[in-house]
Amino acid sequence: MNLGSGAQPQCHRLSGRASSSHPTPISTYRAFVRWQHAAGPFWPYVSATPFLSGGTPPWSLDENPNRTFQDRLGSVSGTPGGDIPPCFVPTSDQALFIDLPLGATLPLAPALNHGGRLVVPVIQRWCPHPAVIPSTNLITLLSSCARLLHRPATPRGVIFLLDGERAGPKRIRRNVFDNRYRYNANSFPPAVVLRQHGIALAGFVCPGEPAQDLWAYLAALRKSGMDPAIRLKIPSPSGRGLG
Repeated sequence: MNLGSGAQPQCHRLSGRASSSHPTPISTYRAFVRWQHAAGPFWPYVSATPFLSGGTPPWSLDENPNRTFQDRLGSVSGTPGGDIPPCFVPTSDQALFIDLPLGATLPLAPALNHGGRLVVPVIQRWCPHPAVIPSTNLITLLSSCARLLHRPATPRGVIFLLDGERAGPKRIRRNVFDNRYRYNANSFPPAVVLRQHGIALAGFVCPGEPAQDLWAYLAALRKSGMDPAIRLKIPSPSGRGLG
């Protein structure tokens, strides 16, 4: 699968098969480490929070070591459903911050990673059940994708996957765990760190204006001379829910 210049990467939608299997603490730990390894120099920004909070997955984790990458990608993502939006693919000197629902963005991580991009999930969400933000499938999705990742030998840009549902629904359920949260400027690498790793440009993909909890980070980037492009405003895609 080539995501090089001029190539049309394939977009894969999340699907799965029913199973009673659960990621074990060991497999969850391995998934966390694999995400950090694949994130290269940006590994500190892969939060451990969701990996520590468990969940009740509906998908099985097939650990057959003889399965090919394409077989594994199919088991995570299902039938190809079109092209990855071009705004999801950074240039080699760009950091993209994609602030959309994880059910729509995480399944694309393996394909983007195998195209040479560093993919960094910045997810600080606790995943108990029940909770304000339904999250019972998030651990399985993270674990399933993690098995398809590697650290690119020559990274071609970096993608930070933000939790586009962190603010929670408009109507809040009572008597459930409140797992809503906000980012702060320290949730992401400062401009000096980005530049140290060859990143000169920043862009945001969001369904409108950037969320208020990103304003401090945007201001810090602008103050450092790295004015982020807020040119990528797209409708929030319909991804399968994580609850």
